[in-house]
Amino acid sequence: MKADPIQSRAAEVDRRVRELAPQRASEIQFENGGEGSVTWRRNEKWATLTLHDAGRLELMLHPASGVPDVLEILIDDADAVNMIAVPVADHLK
Repeated sequence: MKADPIQSRAAEVDRRVRELAPQRASEIQFENGGEGSVTWRRNEKWATLTLHDAGRLELMLHPASGVPDVLEILIDDADAVNMIAVPVADHLK
């Protein structure tokens, strides 16, 4: 069985999110959403990273209320970990 390609990348992003938001690291919950999806939660905010066809990543930042912000990132981007971790950490502060 082929490993889910998002899982190793998500582990890197999770580590970086916690480095960027050390004062909130213990409050951030990380959840594996199943095939191609992971979610970070803190209080009523959450961020979901989903792997789509052709290696396209979609990051949705969900505020406590309102419409989510969406950021598309290619998984092969050299700085994908920081491109994902920085907005997630900022959003969950």
